[in-house]
Amino acid sequence: IALQMVRNAVRTGRHAVVFSFEHEAGTLIQRLIALEASCLAVGAGQHPAAAADVHAVRGVFEAPDPDRRGLAEALAGIPYGADALAAVLDYAPRLHIHESTSDTTPAEVARVLAEVREEAGEPPLVMVDYLQKVPLDERGGDEVARVTVVTETLKDMSLELECPVVCISASDRESLGAGHRMRTRDLRGSSALASPTCASGVRRRCTTTQVANGSWSWCLTMPSRSTRAPRERPPCGAGSATNS
Repeated sequence: IALQMVRNAVRTGRHAVVFSFEHEAGTLIQRLIALEASCLAVGAGQHPAAAADVHAVRGVFEAPDPDRRGLAEALAGIPYGADALAAVLDYAPRLHIHESTSDTTPAEVARVLAEVREEAGEPPLVMVDYLQKVPLDERGGDEVARVTVVTETLKDMSLELECPVVCISASDRESLGAGHRMRTRDLRGSSALASPTCASGVRRRCTTTQVANGSWSWCLTMPSRSTRAPRERPPCGAGSATNS
């Protein structure tokens, strides 16, 4: 869902920055190609399943290419693959994927955002995957304390740079049991996430996201690694993450 929000923003002309502590840039590109393929299938009056899914796209990326056909020609061998790549390439100049590491502190996030904002001439949409992995310059402290510092820093950054911020977060394992309706209190570091400015909509089957834009934010949840994940093919009809 968070990646789809980023896609919707850049597709409509906005710049976006993804700080990915969890996945390499290539993995996110594969998911975007699969998403575009399913949208193309829907646009052609077909079911999304008629398009190549993320597993088929990944297979193309990982397959040997002894004839040096290139990615576009290789993707042409799967349903809607080539056109999906063209769609991603169309908004690629506005999509900045940062393969984040233990050196990507909030200060580094702020530096990158300021750089992109100056280059783009507008505040970008920001996605952080995920909140508990953002390091601090000062080591130590429990997870709640660290998440509190990171969350408050990102909120201040959102206000200062006027950037909407989407943060994926983890939930407590106990909250994933059958019959349990997930709440904001189930999020790891929830005391920091459940601020008065948050309009929280916590959903099962979705890592938790928080979108902050000035005085509002939006929380969602997705499954942790210990649960069975849904098929990686988000719907095409979600609303844009840009400002109105």
